Amino acid sequence: VPLSLFFIVPFVRALGAPWVEVVEIYGRPMNAIFASLFIVVVCRHLQQGIQVVIEDYIHDKPMLTALLLANTLITWALAFTGVFAIAKIAFSA
Repeated sequence: VPLSLFFIVPFVRALGAPWVEVVEIYGRPMNAIFASLFIVVVCRHLQQGIQVVIEDYIHDKPMLTALLLANTLITWALAFTGVFAIAKIAFSA
């Protein structure tokens, strides 16, 4: 819960703000770190949730393996993209 609060407060302040203000908010190291951690944790949680659904409903072994691999690659690609976007904003300050 604390990580969510540390992400939500700056995020709400940045919503609808001009680009310069968003860069100023996420140019602060702690805001960028907390946002990156939040994105990684959310993507990991998503990956684990989808994994449970796949394991429960897919019984064909090759399909199970392929879907689990795709799940892992897609969710980590999402996490990397989010962290990269935050880093790009943070380092453009």
